[in-house]
Amino acid sequence: MFELSPEMKSTSLHQQQQLVQKQSRRKRVVSQNTSVATQSLATHELELQQQMQRQSQLSIRKVELCKELLSLYSRRNSSEQRQEDAVKAERFEEADATTTAISQVQERISQLEGIYADTDRSLWECKKRQDELSRKICELHPIVLREMDDLRQKREAERDQFEAELRQRRESEVGVLQGERDEIEKDRSDIALEQDFLGKNQSELKQRIDEETRIDQDELDDLKGKRKANRSEIEELTRRLEQLNQKDKEWALEIATVQQRIRITEEQFSEKSKEVMQDKQKLDHRISDLQKRSHHLDRQEAHLQKVVEEGEVVQGKLQSEIQAIVAQQENLETVRKMFGDELAIIHKLRAEEEGFREKEAGWSIRSSRWTQDLVKLENRIKKLTDKIAGDQRVVVELEEGVKGLEKRVNQTESLKVLAVQRRDFKQASHYSGELAKLRETIVQQREELERRTGEITSGSTQKDLAGLQREYDALKGNQKQEQLDMFKEIQTVTTETLAQLLVTCSKKPMSNGSSTTTTSADKAIVDSKEEGDSWNTAAGVLLKELRSEIESVLEVSRIRYGRETTVPIAAVDASTAAAVAKIAVVAEATPISTVGEEEFVGKEEQRAALERDIQAAVAEEDYATAAELQERGTLTVMSTPATIKAGIAMPPKNPNKYQRVRNINALYICGTDEYGTATETKALADGVTCQELCDKYHPIHKQCYEWMEIDFDKFGRTTTEEQTKIAQDIFMRLYERDLLVEDSMLQLYCSQCDRYLADRFVEGTCPKCNYDDARGDQCDQCGSLLNATDLVNPRCKLDGNRPVQKESKHLFLDLGKLQPECEAWYEKASAEGSWSNNGKVITQSWFKEGLKLRCITRDLKWGTPVPLPGWEGKVFYVWFDAPIGYPSITATYTKEWEKWWKNPEDVKLYQFMGKDNVPFHTVIFPSSLIGTGEKWTLLNTLSTTEYLQYETGKFSKSRGVGIFGNNVQETGVPPSVWRYYLLSNRPETNDSQYLWKDFIARNNNELLANLGNFVNRVIKFVNAKYDSHVPTLDTAAAPATESDEKLVREVNEKLKLYVEALDDVKIREGLRLAMEISALGNVYLQENKIDNTLFADHRARCDRVVITALNLIYLLSAILFPYMPSTSESIARQLNAPVRLLPESFTVDSILPGHVINKAEYLFKRIDEKQEDIWRAKYGGNGSEPAVDEKKKKKKPTKAAPAPVFKGEKPAEVVELEKKIEEQGAKVRELKTAKADAAAVQTEVSALLGLKKDLADLFAKLTV
Repeated sequence: MFELSPEMKSTSLHQQQQLVQKQSRRKRVVSQNTSVATQSLATHELELQQQMQRQSQLSIRKVELCKELLSLYSRRNSSEQRQEDAVKAERFEEADATTTAISQVQERISQLEGIYADTDRSLWECKKRQDELSRKICELHPIVLREMDDLRQKREAERDQFEAELRQRRESEVGVLQGERDEIEKDRSDIALEQDFLGKNQSELKQRIDEETRIDQDELDDLKGKRKANRSEIEELTRRLEQLNQKDKEWALEIATVQQRIRITEEQFSEKSKEVMQDKQKLDHRISDLQKRSHHLDRQEAHLQKVVEEGEVVQGKLQSEIQAIVAQQENLETVRKMFGDELAIIHKLRAEEEGFREKEAGWSIRSSRWTQDLVKLENRIKKLTDKIAGDQRVVVELEEGVKGLEKRVNQTESLKVLAVQRRDFKQASHYSGELAKLRETIVQQREELERRTGEITSGSTQKDLAGLQREYDALKGNQKQEQLDMFKEIQTVTTETLAQLLVTCSKKPMSNGSSTTTTSADKAIVDSKEEGDSWNTAAGVLLKELRSEIESVLEVSRIRYGRETTVPIAAVDASTAAAVAKIAVVAEATPISTVGEEEFVGKEEQRAALERDIQAAVAEEDYATAAELQERGTLTVMSTPATIKAGIAMPPKNPNKYQRVRNINALYICGTDEYGTATETKALADGVTCQELCDKYHPIHKQCYEWMEIDFDKFGRTTTEEQTKIAQDIFMRLYERDLLVEDSMLQLYCSQCDRYLADRFVEGTCPKCNYDDARGDQCDQCGSLLNATDLVNPRCKLDGNRPVQKESKHLFLDLGKLQPECEAWYEKASAEGSWSNNGKVITQSWFKEGLKLRCITRDLKWGTPVPLPGWEGKVFYVWFDAPIGYPSITATYTKEWEKWWKNPEDVKLYQFMGKDNVPFHTVIFPSSLIGTGEKWTLLNTLSTTEYLQYETGKFSKSRGVGIFGNNVQETGVPPSVWRYYLLSNRPETNDSQYLWKDFIARNNNELLANLGNFVNRVIKFVNAKYDSHVPTLDTAAAPATESDEKLVREVNEKLKLYVEALDDVKIREGLRLAMEISALGNVYLQENKIDNTLFADHRARCDRVVITALNLIYLLSAILFPYMPSTSESIARQLNAPVRLLPESFTVDSILPGHVINKAEYLFKRIDEKQEDIWRAKYGGNGSEPAVDEKKKKKKPTKAAPAPVFKGEKPAEVVELEKKIEEQGAKVRELKTAKADAAAVQTEVSALLGLKKDLADLFAKLTV
């Protein structure tokens, strides 16, 4: 076959690649040449649009601020009036509360006024930036045009060059194809010659055959064999001839194929030519588009140039265009003349406002100092009041003591008389001595009573208190009087200026066709709308800007000063009142009216009354009533199981604190589960009663939680009347609904102890994993729930004897009947709420296996009695009884407990626990509540953990391995550090390790180096450089930079993720985000290089950095409050501010200029690395070696019972199960190798364990 040579193919392909690369290079060059100016122009145009949008937003923000200021001014006036009324009526407590409210309102007013000033300056900057962008756009237009011309010329030259190269390449390829065609023709001629040669050979062969036939006719018989050979040779030659003919056909076919390829090549060449032409056309279209864009840009430039020229007509810079826009200039001059007087008055008003702002700033500083003095006086007054109250209490106590002693004297005298009558003089002598001592004590106490009474009646303390009160009232009056004088001055000056402005407006002509009085601004706007076709764009824009400016000034003046004055409106002269009315019309706002103020004050009084009712309910600990009054929407109940097995029993700290900083009504409860076998076992070991044991350990547990700053709303216990009543009520409802089954069960009985042994009194070998120290109710090694009779080789925990099995009657909860309802509840709750994965897996495994009868009674003395005749001596099983402690502890907290626990529509229940307690809270407890038929509040969100291991082993209190709640206080490390480490190391998805080395590193490298460094560095800097005063922010001298905007943006992104994480109960993730926000603060300080140089050389920039950092620190105090409350309170104390609620977003307006902060304090201290060995030796069990799990040492090497030996082939069931186990094991290994999601791996592992359990059960059956 004939085809193009590889060299020619590679040459052609290489040329095509070079052509494509050149085209791409040309396109890149074109895009690069046009991108610089064009992109700059597009960027400026985009920024101009953004600035216009920002201007609109800022204008809206100004109006909102004005409205809020109006509300606050009215609220402050009403509060001051109430304060004056309270002082006149001598209701000093109410006056003091009103003072606090006034200070809060005043603080908010100061904040809003600062924000308003910043917004006003931002508007001015926005307009300035728009002018600058317009100038830049005008400058870029000629540059873009020049670049377009250069680009057009360059593209034409490149196009000519490209066409020449294309023609040359096409001629060369045509020459190559012509040479190949000549070679094909030559091959054709060779084939024809070979065919002629074959034809001649065939004729000669026939002649030879004829000659041999005539010559050897006689020898025909002898030559038959030779003749046959010749025939075969002929046949062979014939076949060769046919082969040659076939080859000739093939050659002809190949020639046709080559010709076809030549045609295809020509067609491809033609198509490539067409593609080249298409590319050329595209290039022409692109050039045409660019030309169109150029023309469009020309038109835009002409338009912009026209606008610029129209704007600069007043300055006389474009004289050549004066004649073309004479009519437009006349309209502009008309507008300027029309509003000239108003603008002059507006400028005067703005100048006056700036002066008033300076006065207000000075007054704010003085007011802050006065406030500090007032706080000091209040503290002194409080101390004197407390002293007087203390003295009065002491007097009362002394009087009661004297009365008690006199009573004892009488009793002793009677006893003495009786002793004398019995002639027991020794006893009488004893009573005489006691009487002498008592009388001496009475004399001393009477002297002390007289002295104390004399101090109180002398009145020195009362005089000091009255003097301090007069000083306080005088200082408060001076502060109020200066404020009143300042605002009267502002009111007087502003009202006069506004009246002058409105007098000027009233001289303008009125609009036709309307009976409503309008100002000149209204008339100008109407005229501009009617004559819009004849006015140019610039005139219309100027009119709108003037209109907006006048309205803005009037609106601001009305809100800032129109309702501030304490002088009634009726006292103002008629012209001023008319002016104020016109201002209201122009600004399209609500006119000033006394009725409106009364309505506002009435609403404020209603809110204040409601708040007083709430506070009164809280003071009386009637929290249910307070919750009803508050009406905060969705309520939340939180509970924590009483026992957490591994490590420090620390709940996820602190869900209640997170709800508080989010201002959500929540109830956080916990308690000690005091019934059950564990209590009896410990009491027997200590030689005390069960009640004495519980009374001993309950305060110990409570103190540990309090030290760890876990502030439950109620930390209760289960040994209460409420527990008995609620538990027995649930039991009886289950009994009445036929959900309890009576049956007898084999139970272990110890003849030595003469008692049935409860689960916890029995130990033995686990039948599932062969663990030697399994308990009678649960195996700590594999986590299986057991019955005591299931144990292999059981032994009595009290005396070590082997118990025997006896029957005992018990009551069982029929979980099978309740499974459909319980499973339906689970599907809904786990979908709507947030459940940990291991909680779902464990619960699903119970449902998959099928719920069975569960015994809920025990043969014990210590527990809630079974309330049925004939069941004396039986109590409830602890895991039926213990979860009922949640509602019963709530019942000890409030009588309205059912509004929390029987209100599923309005209450959400969150629970936190270790994974070993999951089935009791997700299956048994919900089934018990569902079975009552009542509407209980069931679990909505479940947060479960894996195990926290100690070093390389397990925590074990009995062996002294690990540190526990009563040990942490001995270390000298504050609670915040413990809380941070345990929560950042919380085993949420898998087991985690408690390591002393890691504990020290987290404190030194994260808390100290990150959070502590950021807070301390900023506050110390403000103490040293600003004398603890927050600086004033000058936005003109130090506008917000990219660093400032980046910080706010990134902090808000992480704040949103933080809220989402804690809403989903991802506690460890929330803490990580909190520390990342702190790290952003450190990066911000590094980027801006806050130091003495910045303070000295760039003071305005330094002020902005300081204010931004202080506000970020204040935000961190709220973010960290759920995790480290004492640290959060320390930050707030250093900032001299209350612990704040968690805001929706981070803004730099919480800590405002002029605020005075306190001195810096260290949040954390460095821990010496040497402490690692000391603590490990002290809390690590035997010596300094890492703790080793003793239970693992005792465990036998075999993990399961040996498989039976089968004679012959294995049963089909065994083979099938072994095959499934092998396949499932391979699947698990693949998932682990691929590092799949932990949830997916856990699901497959559970399935594998289930198959192995089925195989073990099958072996057991076959062995029997």
